[in-house]
Amino acid sequence: AILRALGVSPGSATRQLLPALRRVLDGTDSALVVAPKHDVDATVRGLRVGEEIDDDVALVVTTSGTTGAPKGALLTAALAPVGTRLRVP
Repeated sequence: AILRALGVSPGSATRQLLPALRRVLDGTDSALVVAPKHDVDATVRGLRVGEEIDDDVALVVTTSGTTGAPKGALLTAALAPVGTRLRVP
């Protein structure tokens, strides 16, 4: 799978993320790293967007932690049971 960025707008992030996450969990889309639409490039810098990533990875959650440097926590497709309960509009 190729890691791809999903830029989301404030206030509508959930409506944008849930359909995309469902496609990842269904196996029809690549792993996601979610970032604010206005700052995608800065948020995902150094997170291997556009590169191959383990097929088990579904979502990369970004954080700057205490360093101020973006980094990601990998969440695996083990989220699938949660995804089956999601009600996507």
